[in-house]
Amino acid sequence: MATAHQLVTLNATTPTLVSIAQANEMGYERTAATSFLNTDAAITIYLGSYKDVNGNILSATSYGYQLPFAQAVAYELGADDQVYAIAASGTPKLAVFAIESI
Repeated sequence: MATAHQLVTLNATTPTLVSIAQANEMGYERTAATSFLNTDAAITIYLGSYKDVNGNILSATSYGYQLPFAQAVAYELGADDQVYAIAASGTPKLAVFAIESI
């Protein structure tokens, strides 16, 4: 069972790949319970795919999930799943932690 974590600095212009298996080329054999924590005290972070179904790139106006400041969310992600994040403003940090499922 593999575990991994990373602290990612985001910006408000370019979506950043934050799913650990993809961003760090870790080859999970199964799914991984992955949590995302917005460590900033004031800036919202948006999570989603790089582009939505209409072709819009992830942004503060086109997003899949709004992660308010100081909040966390967890997902079960497959090895090929890609999650991107972008900041509403500034350069907040997103803490990512993954535990490979048994």
